[in-house]
Amino acid sequence: MLLLSCSVLCLVRDSVATLEYLNGVLCTALLVVASCLLVELLAQTLDPTKPNSLDLSRFVRVALASFLVFLVVTRIFHLLTILDSRSKAEAESRLIALQSKIQPHFLFNSLNTISELVQSEPEEAERAIHSLSILFRSSLENSNNQHSLKNEISLCNRYLELEQWRFDSDLQVRWNIVIENSYKWLIPKLVLQPIIENAIKYGRSLDGCIDILIDIRETKQDVSIFVENSKDSRVIETRSGHGIALDNIRERLSVLFDDAYAFKIRDSEEKYSILVRVPKVVNPAA
Repeated sequence: MLLLSCSVLCLVRDSVATLEYLNGVLCTALLVVASCLLVELLAQTLDPTKPNSLDLSRFVRVALASFLVFLVVTRIFHLLTILDSRSKAEAESRLIALQSKIQPHFLFNSLNTISELVQSEPEEAERAIHSLSILFRSSLENSNNQHSLKNEISLCNRYLELEQWRFDSDLQVRWNIVIENSYKWLIPKLVLQPIIENAIKYGRSLDGCIDILIDIRETKQDVSIFVENSKDSRVIETRSGHGIALDNIRERLSVLFDDAYAFKIRDSEEKYSILVRVPKVVNPAA
């Protein structure tokens, strides 16, 4: 009965899926009951102890039992579907809340940089405002929580332009992108930018310079992002702001990818590095 019911449902699943919910449930129930009754009819017909006989009462009991079991199983799957939808909605709300925590902080830091340029270099301040407008247009261009790796890199370049005006030659950023088509893969929005921001904030070395390495590459299953910054071993930072930003990123990754991601921190005397690995998600617009 079980094998026949599963086989029949497998064969007609595409047709049943196009029906409205109640019609689909009724149609599926009839198919399950019919399959069970067919097996029962064959069993009774082939019973050597009862040739050419049909136990009608047993036949009806099997039909009712099959129908009741089907209703229970259908209800369970329906509740699981509702639970899954609610979980996705809650996860979406959490992502929006977490992302909103990043954007104001990001905006305020950029405005502080521009305010410093207004007094000393008005023309550069105008260019910085233009970069900031392009950056935010890119980050808010749609309501999705993910965008292409290419867009994330472009967003970070805009941010680094603003920071370059602030730190001038003291800020040295080296990019090493070992990936053919950065537009092909989706990654969470603002996952790289906060890491770079904290690398700049805490990355001043003994000579006063900030040296940052950004390495992005792909494996068969993942997109790997590695950020390493210099640090002054003589300075002991509480890194409270740093921890909040990293916890934020880690939680967003957990909501999006469950356990299918990696987030590793390595802290030595002269270097601080973060490695993020996220599963490859193909960009449908690519």
